[in-house]
Amino acid sequence: MNKATNADKIQRDLQIKLQQLIELQSVASTYQQIIEANTLVLSEIIRTKQALKDMIKLGEGKISGLVNLGGGVFVEGEIVIGGKILVDVGAGIAIPVSIEEAIEKLSFKEKQVKESIENAKQIIMQIQRTISQLQNEINKLRDQLK
Repeated sequence: MNKATNADKIQRDLQIKLQQLIELQSVASTYQQIIEANTLVLSEIIRTKQALKDMIKLGEGKISGLVNLGGGVFVEGEIVIGGKILVDVGAGIAIPVSIEEAIEKLSFKEKQVKESIENAKQIIMQIQRTISQLQNEINKLRDQLK
């Protein structure tokens, strides 16, 4: 094989590896976004569980406070602490459960979100190892072209 043909092959291999590198970086970025989104969800779950625990301590009755309407908008209101609260189970469906059951459901969801975050971290670590390997291969190919 002549020198020009060999250089062309190295150049093609280099281009392929560079494209793979770009794709892996994009995938890693996507998983990082998943981690960030799930971290926000996890934070909300933890805050909600604490609020429910505080409600248990107060016992049944009424409390005054600010009610979050969403989008950073709050109104003053009275909250009746009774035997049941409504928990969204998906698809816009809410079911009445005790506060303790709601905490259990949130604990289960918290565990799932933590597992999702951990899985995404593991995948990112695998991608980073592959990226490191690719970078070494790219450097070797570049050295061969010199």
